[in-house]
Amino acid sequence: MQPRMMGLRRPGGAEGAPHRRPARRRSRLTVTIQERPVLLGWRALEWFFARMPPRLAVAAMRGLYTLAYYAWPPKAEVMRSNMAHVMGWPRDDARTAAMARRSYRTYGRYLAELLRLPSRPREEVSGLMDEHQLESFMSLREGSHGMIVASAHLGNGEAMVAAFAHLGLPSNVLADDSSQLELFEYLNAQRSRWGVRMVPWRNLREVYRILRRGEILGITVDWGYRPGDVPVRLFGTWTTLPAGPATLAARTRALILPIFSYRQSNGRYFAFHTEPIRVADDAPATIQQATQRIAEALEEAVRRAPEQWYSFKRVWPRTAEEQLRLETRAAELLGAGARAGSA
Repeated sequence: MQPRMMGLRRPGGAEGAPHRRPARRRSRLTVTIQERPVLLGWRALEWFFARMPPRLAVAAMRGLYTLAYYAWPPKAEVMRSNMAHVMGWPRDDARTAAMARRSYRTYGRYLAELLRLPSRPREEVSGLMDEHQLESFMSLREGSHGMIVASAHLGNGEAMVAAFAHLGLPSNVLADDSSQLELFEYLNAQRSRWGVRMVPWRNLREVYRILRRGEILGITVDWGYRPGDVPVRLFGTWTTLPAGPATLAARTRALILPIFSYRQSNGRYFAFHTEPIRVADDAPATIQQATQRIAEALEEAVRRAPEQWYSFKRVWPRTAEEQLRLETRAAELLGAGARAGSA
């Protein structure tokens, strides 16, 4: 389990601003009864993995997720479907299944590392990433404007953000606090010791403040296909990505920098980034074009190490009809933008 960093979304497409979903009202007693077992279970796992030899911890979790691949066929089918798009192989091909299992094992390693992080000193956490690579990103920051770090379920995002914080860059991640509030608060307190703050994704006022203060905001964009998000082409097939990064960039003059981390054979991670994205305005066509550039960055990143990509959500629509609707909607957005530009 990991803190869920989300892209802001608005039902109906890219042409609007992020919206604030009404929070569920639950009594503190209800929250405690429903969520306390999850929190206690997570803390017990942290305690156990902190005392295991690192190699044994990784081997145990990789083995567990190999079993999970076979024990939960619907989720394994989603992973095979995603890998089929990435690799260009049939979904039922043995190579596709093998790549999906490698991705499961990658997630097992990541989870073992995540469970061990709270027991590690701050310097060790930030040391998982080569900071010299991150120093080159600092020159991309423009004055007091913030930076939106668009990333994915690839490598180890916690290590990357912790390394940013270790360099003295105020770092935040957009996270979901709607389902496990007590676990969210516990993880937020942990990450604050590394210099990282988790921000509830519904707290739009604070999100805008962060970017206007010139801080870093991490947003994970590959949370799966949602029909109302921005239509983009990814690995040659139409799907959607959230409008949030581009909309926030347009309204705060923040820079979008797609950054992804990869695990190396020595156990440390290196960071890779594509060209920064500047969003001139929040017109529908502009949002679509900026989000398409994020999709292209995501595609380039996944191609580099597909076995390290562990998105457990269906990333592409199931049918050709859905893809055609997305293609039509993208053409309409771009056509409207072209007409507005010539008016």
